[in-house]
Amino acid sequence: MFWKRKSTQQPEPSLLWLNGRDAISARQAYEGFCALGGTGSGKSSTLEHLMLALAERQAGMLFLTASNRDFEGIANVARAAGREADLIRFAPGERWRFDFLNYELSSPGGSVATASQQMQDLVDFATRTQTTQGNEPFWPLSAARKLRMAMTVIWRAQGTCSAADLYNFCITMPSNREEIESPAFGGSFCGECLAKAKDKGIDDDLAMAGEYVLREWPRLCAGTGVTAGCIDAIVQNVLERFVLGEMRELIASGTTNISPADLENGKLIAVDCPVLKFREAGQFVQLCWKLATQRYALRRILTPESRDICLWMDEAQLTALPQVDSMTQAVARKHKLIQVAITQNLPLLISVLKSREDALAWLGNLQTKFIFANGDKDTNEYFSGLFGHSRHLFGSSSLSTEPFDLVSDWFGKEQRGQFSVSENWHPDVPPQEFCNLRKGGREFGFMVDFYAFQGGREFSTGKTWIKASLKQRV
Repeated sequence: MFWKRKSTQQPEPSLLWLNGRDAISARQAYEGFCALGGTGSGKSSTLEHLMLALAERQAGMLFLTASNRDFEGIANVARAAGREADLIRFAPGERWRFDFLNYELSSPGGSVATASQQMQDLVDFATRTQTTQGNEPFWPLSAARKLRMAMTVIWRAQGTCSAADLYNFCITMPSNREEIESPAFGGSFCGECLAKAKDKGIDDDLAMAGEYVLREWPRLCAGTGVTAGCIDAIVQNVLERFVLGEMRELIASGTTNISPADLENGKLIAVDCPVLKFREAGQFVQLCWKLATQRYALRRILTPESRDICLWMDEAQLTALPQVDSMTQAVARKHKLIQVAITQNLPLLISVLKSREDALAWLGNLQTKFIFANGDKDTNEYFSGLFGHSRHLFGSSSLSTEPFDLVSDWFGKEQRGQFSVSENWHPDVPPQEFCNLRKGGREFGFMVDFYAFQGGREFSTGKTWIKASLKQRV
């Protein structure tokens, strides 16, 4: 007789209950969350239930903020989870510093090559608003190359390299032979770094960087200098974000006393440099934290005791990098990384990412999707199509306008009307349904309606989606 062996696996813990029967598990959370909804739809306040569940699970969490009030909500959740002591506010006026470039260069697995790729990502982000699909990629690639060559020399010369160092090196690079031969160049930051690096020994990488600085760059500056000017404009546009104002001390001071590695120790780090207040400078600071956290999560060596790391991004379109985000999400489950992206609608994503394909790919890689009250036609049609179609019966009837004759009607000699039934494919959730969801507040008793979708999942309804209602955390 064969006995069925009992499973030794523990049931997967539930992270967020959608109703009495359906929940999202911790394992499913690694597949990524994306929430869309119009302004005032209650998405942020409702998703604080998910934020609280992750905090109570003792995850290390990085929060990217959009408005001045975001930190208040994060602090309330930390307090409710009993983790006030873990909360760190990374903002002007606080004592915390994170020199992102030196951190990458000195981290296990970090190098000039990986730090250069990080700068390439920042250049791509900075030039996205000026370039559209099909534009010549020469300019951002050339700008990234200049930064890579400069970083190679600086790192070899002094063993450190901040964004401020890159800025000082680039603005003192020689534009012609006369400058190279002048005594002043030897005393410039660029000249000093070249001399120190040479004294430590020349290898292929340093030789190429020196050739670029002393030969290639002066050639680009020759004549009208238009080519060099365009490249330099992109370089300075990126670096100035880190060397001016309050952001310099936060992100390019040469000091690091908080980093993504602290997420492994259970810290809740709120990058309180909201874009709506600090504009592009705050946007770049948050982007640096995001890129560094993604890299840290994918590099760490997991053990059974390793914590979940959560990247929480409100107004996620402000720091979206489609290729980086998609590649990261593709392997996030293997590295216990949870990404939560909150935005408003599909056209907004397209306008920021400059490509409908990039926007759809970005959405598609996040398996758990929430749609809150939304008045955008494209977004509603996208989710309606995502939820699928099924066969529905539709009836139709017609009525004759001829005078009524009781005898003819009794003997069936005349048809006064007709009724027919047809079977057609119809959306399970019509697009207009998303316009009618409750948005919380006193008007709706602080209840918020939304639809949840999970790819490869069948809810208790037998569908890949389910309608849910939660009370706002207010």
